[in-house]
Amino acid sequence: ALTLQNQGDAEDTFTLSLTLPPGWNADYPSRLSSLPGGAQQPVSITLTLPPDTPVENGYPFTLTAASLTDLDSVTSLQLSVYVPAGG
Repeated sequence: ALTLQNQGDAEDTFTLSLTLPPGWNADYPSRLSSLPGGAQQPVSITLTLPPDTPVENGYPFTLTAASLTDLDSVTSLQLSVYVPAGG
């Protein structure tokens, strides 16, 4: 799981979005409501890859979190998934 932290002083609601490789699906919360200022909340993401996904060093994808209170507060995190041999 990843951790989202509200770096503001006031309670906020955040939207989450993923940019995934073609054919991939994800199960994750698209909205985190009522996160107090300074508080943290774990975020779990479950990815479903196509069965024919070849083994590679890594597949990049992006998680973006955006504040609904402060529209200028947007953060993106570049992540990678590694597909093991036989996996």
